[in-house]
Amino acid sequence: QKNYSAAHEYYSASIEAGKKSDYWQGLAWSTMGLGNLSMVTADYARATKLFDEAEGYAKKVQANEVLIRIYESRRDLLAAQNKYKESLHFSILADRWKDSLHRNDLARRFTNLQKIDEIERRDRDIKALEQEHLLAQEKIANQQAALNQQYMLIATGVIGLLLLTVIA
Repeated sequence: QKNYSAAHEYYSASIEAGKKSDYWQGLAWSTMGLGNLSMVTADYARATKLFDEAEGYAKKVQANEVLIRIYESRRDLLAAQNKYKESLHFSILADRWKDSLHRNDLARRFTNLQKIDEIERRDRDIKALEQEHLLAQEKIANQQAALNQQYMLIATGVIGLLLLTVIA
């Protein structure tokens, strides 16, 4: 059972809430939904007007995902009116936007991977420097112990020589 009147009420309420809060992306989605509802009920003139309105909202905030759906809805509307050339135009527009979004998403992911790789490389460099620092500290400690041992030997030797001179 399709309840178009309930859907119409929900979309209308959502549009009013979006206008009050200046939530342009929500306005675009809801207006497009109302346009789709008009298309299903064969009110093509109203659907066209609503799609125009939704497209304006989507472009205002660069809501490209919504824009793709609007173009697909326009494609379906024009196909329902047997306007296949215009329908093809919107189909091509939707596909171009999808490709653009996909390319932008891939570029963003690639950039994120590069940043992650750079962070990991820096972490490895920091760990290597920390390891070198620990080794240097161990080397200094070993040298200090060797010096202390030499001081002890020298002191023992000097005391031994003093004892020998005193005895002799």
